[in-house]
This record gives sequence, C-alpha cells and structure tokens, in this order.
Amino acid sequence: MIIFKLFCIEKGKDLSSANVSYLNITELCNQEYNIWSCDPINYRTEEKNNIKLLPYQVILDNIEEKSRVFFHHISKEFDMLFDNDPNSTIEIFKNPNVSDLRRPFISFMHVKSNTVVLTEECPGFICTISGVWSGTVLERKIIGDPNYIFIGQNKLVVNSNSLLSSHIRELNQNGQIIKICKLANLLHEANSGYIDESIQRFL
Repeated sequence: MIIFKLFCIEKGKDLSSANVSYLNITELCNQEYNIWSCDPINYRTEEKNNIKLLPYQVILDNIEEKSRVFFHHISKEFDMLFDNDPNSTIEIFKNPNVSDLRRPFISFMHVKSNTVVLTEECPGFICTISGVWSGTVLERKIIGDPNYIFIGQNKLVVNSNSLLSSHIRELNQNGQIIKICKLANLLHEANSGYIDESIQRFL
C-alpha cells in the first residue's frame, strides 16, 4: 500500500515541529488538501539539512492561506500525485539562499488532492522519448517566467499553451521523436547557461 507523509504547514512551526499525517491514496483523494513539493535539483544549499528545511520554509513564507496546506518531500509517491492531477501546477518563488547566484528562483510543484485522477495515462502527457535525452514530457501550467522545468533528470514539464508545448506536440504527432530528444537536450543545456540560438524563441 502506498502511504503519503504530509507535513502540515502552520505559522510558527518549522519542519521539525510540524504535525505529520500518514494517508493512503483513497484517504488523500477524499480530502481537499493543497500539497507542495520541490525537487532539490532546482536549488542548492551549503548545509545538508537545508535540502529538507529550505523548501518547507519557502512555502511557509510565500503562501498566505495556511489552512489545509501541506508539504511532501519529493518522492515517487508525490510524483504520482503530480502526474495524475490535471490541475497540478508549477509555481516559481524567490530563492532565499542569496549565495545561490545561479538559481535566484526555486520551482515548486503544487497538487490538489481532491482532483487527482488515477488513470493509466497521465493527464497532460505528451510523450516518452529515448535518445540524446530520455524521459517523459508533460504539459502543465507554470506560474512564473520559465516555459519549462526539468523535474529530476528524466521529466520535462512544458508550460501549457506555450509555443514550446505546441511545437513538441506537433513533432510528436509527426513521429519526429529524434527532434524532440535533441530539443529536450538543448533545453537541459540551457539550464547550465549554454543557450543555442535554435531554442531562443521557446525560452
């Protein structure tokens, strides 16, 4: 049985003192919870403990409505929730770690538990590809500047109704998987500062 470990976000409490709930998928989907998570690949910290503490604190500082709001560490369990919630979003917040000059912002994944739909094919799924970059491409609303976000090493999330999303869907419909792999690889390289002219229009 899959169990979700949720940390309740409450004013005046940090991660170590947060109330923790353990729910299975049925119990979770019967609740109206706002659940947030963050992939550590999207930020860095000098202290190992901050890998877990920083995302919780960012949500606490940026979300005004604290009722029924929870934090879940990035995991395959949360990944399943994100993929199967057609209303899941990615939202961009300022990185409070001022020493992290390469990443002034942190991307967070947001899921509403009562809109998760457990189906074999995830809502917003575009394709799974294998080549110079291998992984899954999903379409979601991204609230903030970027038109795409990588989650881990093998998931590319593109902004709904963006030029990038439309282009990838067109390539997929035409069976041009190699071109999607090359595009995804260039987008990945752009995160490291190398921006190829061919993808400038998608950024």
